[in-house]
Amino acid sequence: ATDVEMIVSASGYAAKHLTVPAITLGEAAVVDVELELSKAIIVAGGYLEDAHSESIQDLANQGYNTLVTKRGYDKDTIHYISFGSADLNGDDIPDDIVDAEPTNGNLRDAILNWTGDTKELFVYMVGHGGIGNFRMSESEYLNISDMDTWLNTIQENKTCVQNDTC
Repeated sequence: ATDVEMIVSASGYAAKHLTVPAITLGEAAVVDVELELSKAIIVAGGYLEDAHSESIQDLANQGYNTLVTKRGYDKDTIHYISFGSADLNGDDIPDDIVDAEPTNGNLRDAILNWTGDTKELFVYMVGHGGIGNFRMSESEYLNISDMDTWLNTIQENKTCVQNDTC
């Protein structure tokens, strides 16, 4: 079965523990994520007109940079889902790293198809959330039970989900 940990992010937002296949929510826990080089999905959920869109994009970009500089990932091993462009080097020119807009369908496709035969998957989700959901865009929310179903489909993967929401 797939193992999923939802952990507290560096910014201190609360997270829950999720064990797949049965959803078991418990107290937040901080764990050291030590995944071997594998694949990662970053989701910057929201929309440009949101008052927090710049912060959300900055946190997603920091996550991308950390995976590249500290964990050995590269553009080919990170699938970046975002509502905006990403400027990682601060030159005001968007870097070509965003792969898709934040929709349930794009996240489902990334989990079920893009991950391929990877054995370990890291998912970093930053944006707005609530009990059992994550805001993908201005008009679309992800129900955590849908994500649970998708992750159960790739049961051979060891999966870590970091949920950085308020």
